[in-house]
Amino acid sequence: MKINSDIFRAYDIRGIYPEEINENAAYLIGRAYVKFLGKKN
Repeated sequence: MKINSDIFRAYDIRGIYPEEINENAAYLIGRAYVKFLGKKN
């Protein structure tokens, strides 16, 4: 799924449901965020 980069703002994520953001997009964004943070020891 391709996510429109226009939904990302400086401090939040905004989009029209379900055209711009939906359950799948939220899931993918969450996974990417976890991967970005990485594992801390």
